[in-house]
Amino acid sequence: MRREIEREEEVYLQSEDDIERLATAVEACQSELPDEVGPGFKPIPAGCQLLLGLEAPSSNSSVQDLRAEAAMLVRSHELRMPIGVKFRPVRTARAPPLDSFGKWLTNFGEGHFKTLDKILSKRHIRTTEETRDLLLLQLWDALFNGFPQGLRQGRFG
Repeated sequence: MRREIEREEEVYLQSEDDIERLATAVEACQSELPDEVGPGFKPIPAGCQLLLGLEAPSSNSSVQDLRAEAAMLVRSHELRMPIGVKFRPVRTARAPPLDSFGKWLTNFGEGHFKTLDKILSKRHIRTTEETRDLLLLQLWDALFNGFPQGLRQGRFG
């Protein structure tokens, strides 16, 4: 569910030049997330987050150190392998608009996976049907608000 809300996709880079431009865009980013993309690489807009497996900044490492590591990982990336990208990552400028239920679903502090029992108990939802309706609303938003304007208007090429 979270992957749909954040529009997580795999992106294949087309050339070594693409790899270098993406690494440069990561280095240009000014946010607090070391794996966030900055301006300069059109296929992956500024504010998207790369899924590179970096650790969160700690007292031993700064955001700048981790950003340099992220850029190094991008530069060492093989063309035939995809890069995971969150196009609407929470806690960024590109975050999707979420209601309280959507925010709770994407809250990493309460564990990655939420079972139906956990959803029903934590959110004081009375029925499975009510849960289904809330989940469908989140998916509706992800489907119709998470794609570029051209795709929503039926232009695919």
